[in-house]
Amino acid sequence: MGATTMRARVNRLSLVGIERTFLFEPGVNIVTGPIASGKTSLLRLTRGLFAGPLNDLPPEVREGVSAIGGEIVVGEDVYSVVRANVTTASAKVEIAGTREVQRLPVAQLDETATMTYGQWLLTKLGLPRLEVPSAPTRAESAPTPVSVNDYFLYCELPQDEIDSSIFGHRHVFKNIKRRYVFEILYGLYDVDVARIQDELRDVYISLRQLQSQTMAFERFLADTPWENRAALHEALSTARRTLNRLEEETVQHAETAVGGVSIPTQELRASLRSIDEELAKLRLDQERETDGVDRLRRLVAQLESQTERLTRSIVANLVLTDFEFVVCPRCGSEVDSARGNLTTCSLCLQTPEARITRESLVQEQERIGAQIIETRELIAAREKGLHKLELQIGDVERRRREVGRELDVQLRSYVSDSATEIARRAGERSDVQSTIRRLEDYLTLYAKMDRAMRDIESLDRRRRELEGEFEAAGARRGDAESRILRLEEKFEEILDAFGVPRFGKIRKAAIDRSTYLPVLDGRRFDELSSQGLQVLVNVAHALAHHEVAIELSIPLPGILMIDGVTKNVGHEGFDLERVEAVYSYLNDVSARLGDALQILIADNDVPEGYHHLVKVRLSEAERLVPSRPSA
Repeated sequence: MGATTMRARVNRLSLVGIERTFLFEPGVNIVTGPIASGKTSLLRLTRGLFAGPLNDLPPEVREGVSAIGGEIVVGEDVYSVVRANVTTASAKVEIAGTREVQRLPVAQLDETATMTYGQWLLTKLGLPRLEVPSAPTRAESAPTPVSVNDYFLYCELPQDEIDSSIFGHRHVFKNIKRRYVFEILYGLYDVDVARIQDELRDVYISLRQLQSQTMAFERFLADTPWENRAALHEALSTARRTLNRLEEETVQHAETAVGGVSIPTQELRASLRSIDEELAKLRLDQERETDGVDRLRRLVAQLESQTERLTRSIVANLVLTDFEFVVCPRCGSEVDSARGNLTTCSLCLQTPEARITRESLVQEQERIGAQIIETRELIAAREKGLHKLELQIGDVERRRREVGRELDVQLRSYVSDSATEIARRAGERSDVQSTIRRLEDYLTLYAKMDRAMRDIESLDRRRRELEGEFEAAGARRGDAESRILRLEEKFEEILDAFGVPRFGKIRKAAIDRSTYLPVLDGRRFDELSSQGLQVLVNVAHALAHHEVAIELSIPLPGILMIDGVTKNVGHEGFDLERVEAVYSYLNDVSARLGDALQILIADNDVPEGYHHLVKVRLSEAERLVPSRPSA
């Protein structure tokens, strides 16, 4: 029946704020009711349990529903999920399962988490986490991640797109991701291709940087005495011989001198003591800062443990108060729901007074989250200070080596001449040492340029290899083509089952190999003049993807949401027959695939004989969000 790890299902949806709960089952679940009763909003809120966007909700839903909660199946595990009804990308989602508890931002990372809820879903569903070029025709273009919502493009037919768009193909950026997801699902774009493209992009960037560096170096040395490397080596050798000669003359002069007191030597010793004291102080500061960072990290670990316990409390608060009792849990007698009301419990006839509310738990968790962020910022500041101390220690150690060497020379030339002679010789040595350092720096630049040229040659060779691998990977289309052919067969089969009108002499349902969009009898989707026909083609195309995914173990989440399954399709004559054919096929899918595929459908009218599939029935009197009485 396919890869069960790809299963995604909604068991329950709870709307916090209006206190409504909806239960769903495997297979087909129909939400029905007249226009403006809340069917579309219900599907959008359900989609939000899988990190879907919560924008474009009507005002009464935005204001009345403060959060969505529910129970979802991801792979083989069941999780309770709570998400605030806001559009903020960093808003938290509370997750509680039998083996883990998480509190993650929806789509944008912050300092409190290492992954988003969307990335968590990718991992649990076993979907590839890939980055693809933002411009498909340019491998060096900036990478963009393939998100869980990109995969869910193939799991949703929204009401405003079902008669005009195939998985968002009219939207430029959605269309790019739609095509990438098709290639990933059907094996045209696999992990090896992604690795090749990532490495190829890095190679292009590194080549440009190295070429820019070598050109800058060549411009820097052009028309200078050091343009010739041989001249640099000769000048460096001459300078080193001069320094050796000056040091030998200083020692010889000291050996022949008599008497005197070495003032420079005393100053050097005092300087050395001062440097040692400074070095000891810096190392003590380094030890204290390191100890402080360790304490702060232990504090962060304690705070994270506390926020995990709060997450369990938050989720439990929603789950454990979300039941409507039909019988008394003590004696088993039926409970009359009319005994209570919105403010009185129908079991004990008391007014609940929660001592600790979910809102207070969330506020406490937000406070701890802020403390975690502040503590990590303090750690970062301490680590920055540690780095600065390390640099200072290195600088002081270098100065100590230089003073030690100078002291050694001065001791060997102990009071050999007058202060003027010593100063003159020291000045000459200082000038020569400065020249040596400058020449060595120039030669270091030449050495870096040599390494850069070797790296350029190696990278260019690697670039050619990767381009060859990429072309070879593009040629391996056999397996992918067989999958696409099976998709076309299933698409044709469903269209025939729907009784879709056909055109021309050659009747063939196909998938365009350049756009991955459906083609009906030679006509592209955008060329179908009837919106009702576009709806039927769109539904058949989506069902074909999911059935083939289950059959061939293609990694597509096993959930499909269709808003307006018979939109713009008439309900008389042949059109009525087509509507009934659509529902007949959906009923067959529900029985045939079991819990491998969950389908949520919103429709105004349901044909006779299929009301057993209705799980939610809304009306003018009972909308999704009840109307508030006027003041």
